[in-house]
Amino acid sequence: MSRSIEKKASYTLEKVKSCLGNQQLDLSKRLSVCTDGAPSMIGKAARAVAMLKSFFGRPLLKYHCIIHQYSLCGKGLSLQHVMVPVVKCEQNYSKRIKQKTIQRML
Repeated sequence: MSRSIEKKASYTLEKVKSCLGNQQLDLSKRLSVCTDGAPSMIGKAARAVAMLKSFFGRPLLKYHCIIHQYSLCGKGLSLQHVMVPVVKCEQNYSKRIKQKTIQRML
């Protein structure tokens, strides 16, 4: 395994653990993880998802982000009629999440 991939995976895991700790979330309810499919995220050994599985001490459901899947498919196919609405939905969702976060901070 590439040393840089291992470093990225370790860095990602530390950031996720820090975020989970800062949010004071109940870790017993974490069941799944969604990634962009990057090499540092997926794999059997020292990838971020495998490290998360080890950190939680139980299996996790692993998903490849639907936006990334469509993006990958869209490179080879003409899927503009699909991509435009999907991206708009994601942007709207992200905007609402940011607004709720700001409201909670105030």
